Amino acid sequence: MRAAYVDAPWTPGLPGLVNALSHPSTGSPFATLQAAHDYVGALPYGGSLYIPGGLYGVDTLPLFNGLEVSAKVRVFGDGAEKTILSLDGQDPSLHVVRLTSSRAKLSDMRLVGQDVTGTGRGVFIDPSGGSIIRHVELDNLLIQSTPSWGVYVGGHATDASQITILSSIRNCQIQDYKTNGAAYVGNACTTVDFDKVTFLGSSGNGTTGVAQVTVDGAWMTRFHNHCAFEHGLGADCPSLAWKPSVLSYAHGLSIEDCDFEHYYDGSAYWQIEVAPFDNGVQHGHLGGVHIQRNLFQRVTGTAARANQRVRALKITSGLNPVRGSTFAFNRMLENRTSDAAYNDEIYFDGINHEFALYSNDVWDTFSGTVRPLAIGNSYPSRVSRTADQSRYRMPPIAAASLPGSAVEGEIAANSTTHHLNENQGGAGWQPV
Repeated sequence: MRAAYVDAPWTPGLPGLVNALSHPSTGSPFATLQAAHDYVGALPYGGSLYIPGGLYGVDTLPLFNGLEVSAKVRVFGDGAEKTILSLDGQDPSLHVVRLTSSRAKLSDMRLVGQDVTGTGRGVFIDPSGGSIIRHVELDNLLIQSTPSWGVYVGGHATDASQITILSSIRNCQIQDYKTNGAAYVGNACTTVDFDKVTFLGSSGNGTTGVAQVTVDGAWMTRFHNHCAFEHGLGADCPSLAWKPSVLSYAHGLSIEDCDFEHYYDGSAYWQIEVAPFDNGVQHGHLGGVHIQRNLFQRVTGTAARANQRVRALKITSGLNPVRGSTFAFNRMLENRTSDAAYNDEIYFDGINHEFALYSNDVWDTFSGTVRPLAIGNSYPSRVSRTADQSRYRMPPIAAASLPGSAVEGEIAANSTTHHLNENQGGAGWQPV
């Protein structure tokens, strides 16, 4: 699966439109792409910088050694196959593009990193200057070979003036990042939209345990319209991880009409992991998680990866609830070589889940049939399957440990009395 790239022709004669190869005063190329940007940024109402097709680097004219977009400027090229900005051989701490202004747009080009490990990012949206960044658009970009994150959307845990909001990443492909992951959305950011983005890993990419995409305390983050999460061999991490930050809670994660493809080789990770924990510290509760109409599959290529779990979704909420959320109309595709596989499609570990699970199914490639997805959401619970049998497991809890904060009507397995107990409100936990 690959994102499509569309060439963007340059239309001369529009106000504020500047060609990087033709200075308006001299007709000669700008000395650097940064100088071309700064010229456009100094215009009374901003404008657009056109970078014609070609490879731009440290030895070209205009020279390219990183671009800082600090004004209301649209920077665009002739498409990812033609306009290439490369930091190959340069300092691995450099970012290919750093955006520090609202209403900036970057489109129709390829951004190439240093192809070594380091701290440099492909696109760094950086609100640390103290102003909220709004309405940034990334469109039709191929971002590759970055030392660190391909796209990093900056936020802040306590300062609401240092966040990114109302921004979009569309029709992009992010691949071959050397450490960390493909994309990161930071603390307290809101309304960041990923539309038809491919996150592509390969052997040796990323950092073990760091998700391909991390949403860290952000609100109203959306992945839709066939975003593709593709792991390579040895990519030992989740496809997407979402958690509240040090703020009290976070809401609004939407994953709809996306494809998850993971090469598992004994990995302990799930394709989507949702948890309010950071280094073992519980921060808050989750809400508004909607995961719908997605395809989850794991690819079997060797005997070591046969008969392993689909591992679509893991929810870990501790003692705080997951509220107002749905997991619906998804399909899990199993690649098995026998009927003795033990499969866990969903794993809930926590209490007070208000999670509607319905109309999901598993396509079993061994038997050639579709079966309904078994459902479970208690404290803690697990949905398991061996051969053609499904079971619901409710691990026992000692009577003294039955949670006093439970909602009336909840059921728990009392390991002291060996009975199922129901929380009856004022009457507390009573045998069923």
